[in-house]
Amino acid sequence: MRKEFVVKLNSEYKYPIYDILEDGIGNCGAPRSKYETDEYVIMSEADAKVFYNDSLDKQCGDWKEITEERYNDMLGAVPPIDWFKGGFFMGELYMGDIGYFFQRLDGRYYESKQRTSYARDLILKGLKDFIALGMRMAG
Repeated sequence: MRKEFVVKLNSEYKYPIYDILEDGIGNCGAPRSKYETDEYVIMSEADAKVFYNDSLDKQCGDWKEITEERYNDMLGAVPPIDWFKGGFFMGELYMGDIGYFFQRLDGRYYESKQRTSYARDLILKGLKDFIALGMRMAG
């Protein structure tokens, strides 16, 4: 059985994989020819995994400063998945292994979508880079 993955280009969906073809027929019964347009790309399973992981990475890393109230609300909403030096992953994931990460640092509060598989020191480095950039822009 030959398996191919259909990716919809410029999709606004969280998941870039649109359909999975097995021997040329999609999950919904559509033939491969339906997807042979400029709107879709058909790729191997290996390429689809790389594409999917890249699409997840692109959704992560944008930081914003938040209030202490939001930080505490998110901490109390559901039990955190992980707790790390004033930072935590909210207990409900956004998608895949992406979760909302909240961090208290130097009396201020921040939020970002991050992959739970990211090393915590890299997450904190990203936050510190964000803070440093904001200081340079303000000064």
